[in-house]
Amino acid sequence: KDLPYLGISVLGESHDEAARTLAAKTGDRFAGLETASSDRGAVFIHGTSVWLESSIEQTIQAGDHIIVVLRV
Repeated sequence: KDLPYLGISVLGESHDEAARTLAAKTGDRFAGLETASSDRGAVFIHGTSVWLESSIEQTIQAGDHIIVVLRV
């Protein structure tokens, strides 16, 4: 949320465990995952088929959620 760039890693069928780890509601969701960071601070998961670096275009309050619109 505080960084201007976000990494999007496209997970495949072989990434079931990584998907469960990233979906956790508590703890370090990146613990045990091999990651890489771009020069702009976006974080990516190694071994995924596609990495997309995106910037935050807009944030929208929606009740107790925040919707983030990204520019890829």
